[in-house]
Amino acid sequence: MFNGFRYGICRYCNTRIKSSITYGTSAIREHTCRCPNKPSNFENKSGLGGDETIQHHYFDQDVSRRELAHTIILYEYPLSIVDHVGFRKFVASLQPLFKMVSRNIIKSDILKIFDNLKSKTSTLLEKLICRIAITTAMWTSDNNKKGFMAITKYFIDDSWKLQSHMLRFVYVPALHDKIPCVVCCLIVCQNGISKEEY
Repeated sequence: MFNGFRYGICRYCNTRIKSSITYGTSAIREHTCRCPNKPSNFENKSGLGGDETIQHHYFDQDVSRRELAHTIILYEYPLSIVDHVGFRKFVASLQPLFKMVSRNIIKSDILKIFDNLKSKTSTLLEKLICRIAITTAMWTSDNNKKGFMAITKYFIDDSWKLQSHMLRFVYVPALHDKIPCVVCCLIVCQNGISKEEY
C-alpha cells in the first residue's frame, strides 16, 4: 500500500505497478511478460540450460549426431544406449526433430572421429622436433576380466604445455605381467613411431 493505492512490485526490476479492483493483476502480468530484466527459462548462453533468452536457434541433425558420439566417447557409454527406450524418450522430449540413429551408425560416427584425431596426431608427430616420453598403463576390466594396455606419448609443446596422446590401445591376455608390456614397448621403439605404426 502506497499513498492509499495497492501496488505490485516486479520481482525482476522492482518497478511498482498499480493494483486495484479495477486494474486487477493483468497490469502486473503484462509488465512481467515484457520486463527487460526478466530471464527466460529456455536457454543459457553457455549452452547448459538455464535462465537466459534464446535468440536464434536452429536444429541440425548432423551436429546433434556428432555431439551424441562425443558424449558416448567422453563418458564411455555403451553403444547400445541409442537402443534404450528411456534414452530415446528423453531425447525426443528435448528435440522431437532428432532422428535417433542405430548402434552401427553411431559406431561409424565414433570411428570417423577416431580417424580424424589419428590423422591430426600423425601430422603432429611428424612435425615434432623435441623429445618424447613413452609410458604404458595396464589394467584388467572388471566385467569381463580382459587385460588392456595403453601406450601414451608425452611431450612439451612450443608454448611449454604438457601434451599427451595415446598411440596404441591393445588387448593383453588377462593376468598380465611385465613381460608383454616390455615386449610391446620394445616393438614400438624398434620400429619407430610413425603414422603407420599406431
